[in-house]
Formats: sequence, structure tokens, C-alpha cells
Amino acid sequence: METCESLPLFLHRNFYAQPYRGLIALVRWDLGEAMSGEAWSCFAHLPPGLIDPRSASLTLNWLKPRPTHAGFKLSRDEVDTDRYERNVRVQRQALFAGGFLAVGVTGLLLAKPVFALTLFESDMSVFLTVWAGVSSLLLSFFIYGLAAMAAMRYRRAEPRRTAFLSARVEFEQIDAWRQARCDPKFWSERLNEAAFEFEAAELLAGYLKTGQVMLTRTVSDYGVDVLACAPAGRIVALCKQWKGRKAGAREVRELAGSKAFFAADFGLLISLESPSDDGGQAADFAASQKLEFWDLAGIVAVAQQLRTGNGP
Repeated sequence: METCESLPLFLHRNFYAQPYRGLIALVRWDLGEAMSGEAWSCFAHLPPGLIDPRSASLTLNWLKPRPTHAGFKLSRDEVDTDRYERNVRVQRQALFAGGFLAVGVTGLLLAKPVFALTLFESDMSVFLTVWAGVSSLLLSFFIYGLAAMAAMRYRRAEPRRTAFLSARVEFEQIDAWRQARCDPKFWSERLNEAAFEFEAAELLAGYLKTGQVMLTRTVSDYGVDVLACAPAGRIVALCKQWKGRKAGAREVRELAGSKAFFAADFGLLISLESPSDDGGQAADFAASQKLEFWDLAGIVAVAQQLRTGNGP
């Protein structure tokens, strides 16, 4: 499905001072509006009490981008500690060299009348000695100035660098969370039915690039477990964690009916196994009603694509 960046994701990418908190706050506001009984943005009609309070605890970890130094308005030099330490060493060396040259040239000039050095018998010799000394001294100060400015920029960037490094540590935890969900056993063995629905909602948020994802209540859910407003349109999803049993034409028809009830643009059936064909009914309904079927292999493939940044 063709998608573009949603407003929550845009804000999420630009809250560099407090990574991720801007997005979560915005989504929490949306959840509060929807759960208060008001119509959700892209759905014209939602039955009262349909949204499950668990929706407020969605992490949206699949949406969170990898922190970059550019996102925190940092240059590469401002995050390179080795380069900063090298600049500090260059400062000291340039200062030492400049001081040594200044003392050396001054000493030679003062020693001429005292020791009658033949090196300075001509004015040209004096000029060349002074020129070489002063040039070397100016070069030392120039190098010192460049290194000092680079070191100063590094120190001034300390607050942004601290926030960037903190975001990187946080993202390492998020990436470990994502990696666990790329394992087929996570979906087939480690989740109960409610957790499966919750994780499916998390995955859909990343796949659809939207923070507007809702879980429905566990009883009288109108035939869907997840609702989503995305740039691609309105999406409803039915989740079935049946082990050793396939969804059939009945579940596909129910999903098609729920899609029509909510005036959704697409419907998804997320299960561990692809639905049984039932004489071609499932395929026919999918083609005519804009339904998609995700089995375990499809779920894991989407998770891996999102983790590597190759998602839709």
C-alpha cells in the first residue's frame, strides 16, 4: 500500500530535544479524544465504548526512528570524542612550538652582539632568520586557533550530544525489542490471544506509519480487533492466533462485513496460518473487498523489513 509520513511521525522525527516524547504525548491526546466517545478522525462512526483502554499503552516502537547526529543538529566533529581529544593535543603542541620558536628567535637575536655570531654578519641573514621564526610562530598560532575553535564547538554541543547519546541508548533497547519480534517463535509460542492482538496493533502502526491505531474491546468488538487511521486510508484488522487451525471463508466474510460497517478502505486478517481456500471463497472475497491475509511468515517478514528500514 502506498503510504506517506503521518503528522505524528513527522513530529516524532523532529522532537530531537526529548526523543519520542512528542509523539507519545500527541497519540495519548488522540486516544483520550477517541475513548471519550467522540468520533475518531477518519472514521465517521464508532460505537460507544468500542476502544479498549489497552490502546493507551501501545509503545509505537516500530515508529521510532534511529537517532542520527543530524537530527540533533550535531556535526560529525561534535560527536567524535577521539577527534576532540586530538584537537586538544594539537592545541598544546602548537602552543609549545610557538613558545619555543619565540624564545629561540629572540635568544639568537640577543646573542648576536654578545657572542659576535657569524651567522648574523649580514642584514639578509638577520632578515631570513626573523622571517622564518615569525612565519613559523604565526603558523603555530594559526594551527592552535583552528584546533581551539573545533574544541570549543565540541564543548558547546555538550547538551545536544548528551541528548543524542541518551537517545542512542534508548534506541538500543528498542532495537532489542524489535529483534525479539522478528523471531517466529515470539508470535507462535510466547503470546496469548490478547497479547497477539496487542502486538499485531504495534506492528500495524509501524507498517502503516501512523500513531492512530486502536484496539477494540474483547467482547462485542464488531468483528475487528484493530482499527487504524493511516495515510493509506481506514484499515480494520481481525487477529486470530489459532494454532493448528486455519481461518476459513466464514472469518473472511465476517471481516468483509466489518470493513463495510466501518466504511474502511482495507481489511487485514492476521493469523498464524493462511486461511483455507474453501472453494476459492477466501481469494474471491480478498480480491473484491480489498482484503489482505498475513500468516506467520508474512508477520515476520514485515517485522524484519521494519527493523532493517526496508519496510513499505
